[in-house]
Amino acid sequence: MQVFTLKINGVDNEKLLHEIENTNNKIPNDLISGFSKITTHTWFEDQTYPWGMPEASNLIFKIEETVSHIAGRPMTADEAWTLTLSKGQSVMSHSHRSNWHMYPNEYFSVAYYANAPSGSAPLIFEAGYCDIAQNTYSITPETGMIVVFNSFIKHMTGRHASEENRVVVSSNLSPINPSTDRSPDLSPYRIGK
Repeated sequence: MQVFTLKINGVDNEKLLHEIENTNNKIPNDLISGFSKITTHTWFEDQTYPWGMPEASNLIFKIEETVSHIAGRPMTADEAWTLTLSKGQSVMSHSHRSNWHMYPNEYFSVAYYANAPSGSAPLIFEAGYCDIAQNTYSITPETGMIVVFNSFIKHMTGRHASEENRVVVSSNLSPINPSTDRSPDLSPYRIGK
């Protein structure tokens, strides 16, 4: 399981929060109920990302730069959204990509914490083996922290315990030049070589 936690410098979180809160990008309920009409709704966001706003653009640049460094190749943000958790709220277990990708390790997701007050819901990753052995890995978010992980890894949050909202920007990234081989090299996984 590849999970990286680091701080991003050079992002003004107060400006970012202002852009998120004041661009009125709330997702209307009729759009959510008409899921078949849209293809980028993840069911977890409460606002679309304020693309084009100065600090939001700065953050996307920093995210792409960070993930490109981790992946060792140029990456691009395909989509981004925001999620605000109020006291008592949580997010159920999910992943951002399924294993239908020929090369699932090439795709990454991020959680960037624009505001993570004390008592913020932890980000919990699930690791399982054949639905028998289950394990979890928990990260306590901090404002300015970015968590980078393979998109297929299942994750969720615990309950948000703070009176102050927890605001996260999430994004899915893909390689600018993805692998195009028809069959990945699975030889390391063969039994009885």
